[in-house]
Amino acid sequence: MKLLIISTYGSYPELNNGPPIVIYELLKKWSKKIDKIYLISGVRNLESVSDAYKDIKNLVFIPLERSWGDWSKNECNNTNLYEVRFVLNILLNMPRISWTIIKAIKSINPDIIFYNGIPFDPALMVPILIKLKNIYQIARVPVYLPFEFKGKSDNKIMLFATGTIYNFILKNIDLIITQSNEMSDYIKSNLKTDNCIVIPNGVNLSNRMREDDNRSRFILLYVGNINSNKGIQVLLDSLIHIRKEFLYQIEVQLVGYGDPEFIESLREKIKVHQLKIPINFLGIIAHDKIMSYYNKSDIYVFPSYQEGMSLSLLEAMGAGLPIIASNINSINCLIKSEFNGLLFEVGNASELASCIERLLEDKMLRERIGLNAYKTSKDFSWESIADRYLAEFGNTIRFKDNYSVT
Repeated sequence: MKLLIISTYGSYPELNNGPPIVIYELLKKWSKKIDKIYLISGVRNLESVSDAYKDIKNLVFIPLERSWGDWSKNECNNTNLYEVRFVLNILLNMPRISWTIIKAIKSINPDIIFYNGIPFDPALMVPILIKLKNIYQIARVPVYLPFEFKGKSDNKIMLFATGTIYNFILKNIDLIITQSNEMSDYIKSNLKTDNCIVIPNGVNLSNRMREDDNRSRFILLYVGNINSNKGIQVLLDSLIHIRKEFLYQIEVQLVGYGDPEFIESLREKIKVHQLKIPINFLGIIAHDKIMSYYNKSDIYVFPSYQEGMSLSLLEAMGAGLPIIASNINSINCLIKSEFNGLLFEVGNASELASCIERLLEDKMLRERIGLNAYKTSKDFSWESIADRYLAEFGNTIRFKDNYSVT
């Protein structure tokens, strides 16, 4: 079988967030069972990316090196400038990228084209727009904007435009794969389709090696983007509800990228609340080093308002951390309160504070919930998740050409 992957999110390790990491982990498993894999992905530093993928056998990496402009929002402090550069980047690179993709499809003649994300960039839509025959097209959809922004955006025109483009793309995809039942049900209802299934993210299981360095404080850890949708402000608000005898035992570590203005607002909140405990904004940590942060922490807090299926939440469970998370559909299908975590009403800082206090004062509860979280994570090993994708690949090829996965 020949598999062509078009990654709309760029490449790991240049981009250190969920979608590129997921593809990197899946590639390591798929390469053992697929004849040939081709990966088309944007890069800036080809050497660093090539080094990360060099040990993945049967993989041919086809870089899309963008020739103009800064295409990383993380490095562009002016939002308006970022948006202008983003649009110009797409327009100026479109002919070259489109031609690269067309040439690749002609020379490879893949059995399946697999999109890591919805190809919103017109250049990446080429295989969809030209309506390829005898090539099955599958999209892994971590984010579906009509779902993400439902009831949240005041910009009705933007929501309508993006929703229209997303729906057009997905209606021309043979199979849609989401990471949560909630998003899958929404897409099925919105598109009036049944060609949408759920395959969750995976996790590399650790040996639950807690690193106890006789520290005097309990470390509360959060890993992910730092923005209002992730509920970081709720976590900080919860600290003012915690009794002082517990509060001064706490250190908070926040790992991930955040808009500088939003982080500054959080720092101001810390001053207003007079929270005189360590609250550390650690920025982006390379994924291959993140496990040490899980192992040095005591509690994982995930106060998000809305999620697909969080990779960091699974990683925390795989490290055996007791979990405190908001009670939303994409989380409560994974976390069962009092069994492998504690759930609190989304946005309720007081209830979150109560959950933190319970785990701080009850060592047996922490250990029991952490152990159950670890046991749950075993169902999500990258090996088993990769095999579920392979089964779908095999089904589609057998259906169309009477082939099977090797």
